[in-house]
Amino acid sequence: MSGPLIATTQPGQLLGPNGAPIQASYAIPFVRIYPDGKRGLQTIDRGEALYTLACKFIAGGGRFGICINEDGTVDMVGVLNQNGDDVVAAQEIAQNDASLLQAVDKLVHAAVASIADMPAAEPEPAFEGVAG
Repeated sequence: MSGPLIATTQPGQLLGPNGAPIQASYAIPFVRIYPDGKRGLQTIDRGEALYTLACKFIAGGGRFGICINEDGTVDMVGVLNQNGDDVVAAQEIAQNDASLLQAVDKLVHAAVASIADMPAAEPEPAFEGVAG
């Protein structure tokens, strides 16, 4: 492949691999689980401040999941992978209406707060027999 994947043409403007401008987005990614078990990507744009918080959770090993149920309720979770096990760090249930946005805000804040409550990872053991 030749050339950069992302190029700039004007200060502040980015171009994707197809040459189209990339629009600034603060969309938080959710793994969407459908009633039949299939999975897809769902994004919810909640602005820069909440997006930044969500990125901290994701960078800490977390991910967000969402399921829109047939009765109109929406289940959302923030899940952390710790030592190979998935741990629910935060959970919200809301209606699929305007109240959903406030539930997303609560979910992200609770998920980020859970990272501070988690025990620190064990340090890697030093190599033995290596002269320093």
